[in-house]
Amino acid sequence: MKYSVLFGLFAAAALAVATLPGCTPEGMGGDEPQEAELRVVTIGTLFEGAATKAEIGNDLKFSWTPGDEIAVYAGDQYYTSLPYHSANQFSVALSGTRTNYAVYPAVCADNDGATAANLKVTLPDSYDLAGKDDFYSPLPMIAVNREGADLAFKHLGGLLRLTVENVPDDATTIKVDLGHRITGSFDVLYPDVEGGSLIQTDNATTGTYVSFTNFTRDADSKVVLNIPIPVGTYSGVTVTALDANGEISSVSELFAHEWSCARKRGKQFDAEIATFSLAVTLQVADWADGGTTTIDYQDAAHARSFSFHDETHPTYPSSGVTINMSAWNVTFNSLTGVFYLSFSIDSPNGASWSVQMEDPSGYFLLYAMDGDTPVAPRGTVVANQTITLQLRPNPSNIPSSRSEAYSMVLHTFVEVGDNAYNVDSETQLFNVYDKLAEFIIPANQ
Repeated sequence: MKYSVLFGLFAAAALAVATLPGCTPEGMGGDEPQEAELRVVTIGTLFEGAATKAEIGNDLKFSWTPGDEIAVYAGDQYYTSLPYHSANQFSVALSGTRTNYAVYPAVCADNDGATAANLKVTLPDSYDLAGKDDFYSPLPMIAVNREGADLAFKHLGGLLRLTVENVPDDATTIKVDLGHRITGSFDVLYPDVEGGSLIQTDNATTGTYVSFTNFTRDADSKVVLNIPIPVGTYSGVTVTALDANGEISSVSELFAHEWSCARKRGKQFDAEIATFSLAVTLQVADWADGGTTTIDYQDAAHARSFSFHDETHPTYPSSGVTINMSAWNVTFNSLTGVFYLSFSIDSPNGASWSVQMEDPSGYFLLYAMDGDTPVAPRGTVVANQTITLQLRPNPSNIPSSRSEAYSMVLHTFVEVGDNAYNVDSETQLFNVYDKLAEFIIPANQ
């Protein structure tokens, strides 16, 4: 939820706040400047493309959030601005000539690494989300800082937006571990390259997770987390829910395939605590290229996990099959068996979806259910629509005598404009990432 901050006598307030203890980023040290040495400046901000972020909405337009603070270097230290108010401007009381860099968020600034030859930022290991909405996204940025000039901020890393479902009622902390370092001090690479500055993850075994507190659940016990991450390749996402005593309330290892994060790019996961299914945004879009100010997640494909039907399903009961969830396979006990499975593709509305078999000998028949009618397994994405597939052997193609079992797998595709995305990896359970669901007709001799 956005909120407003109203200032009176703005410049005077800036001067008063800047002379109080704690006006510089925490841990920077140095003596507080004398009040007489301070001057108040109001600095405009410019951004890659046409705008930037502190908040990324569902429409993925960027805006500063009331309360945001930047750190501006002057003299021999960083100074923290007053909280952001309006008009893409920040006011800051500082001493000396503006030089080196400005940093957002202010807490990321490092007084000991503030020059082009040695520029560092520090990513926090925890975030207090009290008063923050689902779009609060404190992605680290830097801007070349020159006396009298506006600040043109550039992104240093990317964003992981994680929607966590089924958050336990007793959870007070959510910990997200990416397996590679995402917190602590990072060297800013190429700080003198226009639009090319970045921070990179490494293989350190510490600093691989970040914690969130005072988060807000929606009516469905969902929590949205926006995680600033350095550029690099990540091999997993593990989410742990902790209670007030620090005891593990629930843990889910959500994704084990490698995925890459580039500078000024975003990726979105929808995760379910304790149920171990995952939907992942397959398209990663630039958010500030060519003057645009949006990341179009509406053009990203979101698919939900397969759900296997057993004989007790009220509408589409399977029959003549053995379902092995631990092995993630289904065996047809007779050629008259029929099996149903469901999933959903949540977005984008109007995109085309299809399911195809890797079945070179044509031993199976595959349909989508339109009420009671089996139809071709393709259609148009409709939000919140469950897609139910019917799968059964095709006896006319199956030899009467078979010495070996025959198996096949399904591939699910979503077409968005000119792009097609294979969403197989999103239709698996947490502990069998590397094996697609397998459908088996056993040997009969």
